[in-house]
Amino acid sequence: MYDRKRQAIVILVSYYSHYKENALKYSADILSKISDKVKICVVYNTVEARTQTTQYDHFIDFELEGSNKGWEFSAWDEGLAHVRQQINIADDDVLIFANDTFCHHWPFSSLNVKFISQAINCASFGEVVGDIKHFKQTIQLNQVTGDAWIASYLLAVHMKDIGLLLPFDKIGCDDDFKASILVNHGKIEFARSCAEIQNHLSTYMFPTKQGKGWYNASCKNPELIKLKVIAILNEILLSITCVQRGGKLVSFHPQKWMRSLNRFRRKWMAFKRKLS
Repeated sequence: MYDRKRQAIVILVSYYSHYKENALKYSADILSKISDKVKICVVYNTVEARTQTTQYDHFIDFELEGSNKGWEFSAWDEGLAHVRQQINIADDDVLIFANDTFCHHWPFSSLNVKFISQAINCASFGEVVGDIKHFKQTIQLNQVTGDAWIASYLLAVHMKDIGLLLPFDKIGCDDDFKASILVNHGKIEFARSCAEIQNHLSTYMFPTKQGKGWYNASCKNPELIKLKVIAILNEILLSITCVQRGGKLVSFHPQKWMRSLNRFRRKWMAFKRKLS
């Protein structure tokens, strides 16, 4: 439920100057439906993002430069550490972790703000709220098993349960892990995972249908492709490790009609893009 006494804090990772304005606007919109005591911390993972000013910069309470060593995952670790140095965070305070793409690449609107804030307000201790995706079967990654993952564009948890997620950057400086990832002619191979994971990575990174998979699928930079694969593996590890530790993944869209509506809106946006 809406609780004006608890704090609600967004830790937002900023990469793109042209995404910053909407990301701040919608972050503030979501927070306004959760609590009266709100904070926004922006972690800049690029110099470009920090130099961009917007009409919503007054919403920013804390800001810092991120290392970008683990993309949004290292930024969330760094941002949370910074905020904890500045203010006290109680167990029932809500933490929202987002990257600046959360309101882009799909038809994001006040309807999504409503779905997200409602789900966060209904969350109990032990639950991590986000956009939940399911595998067709149980998967194995780095000796951890699971059957679902939470999309890393935006997720929320009570401070009491932050241990279910930390560290966000599960791969970090594990050079052996990174070296085990092979990208060969549109196929991802990774010895520390099952075939389902490798098929999932290959289909997402190299989609055969327009509008599917990674929005930057035309990328030809092998280093960037590998970094994106590492980010996806971090996303999956974050989710299945959370469940292994006793956490529960809860959807922003618990009702079937919500998911159907989102699918329709995505298809409609893709159709309009084809016409333009």
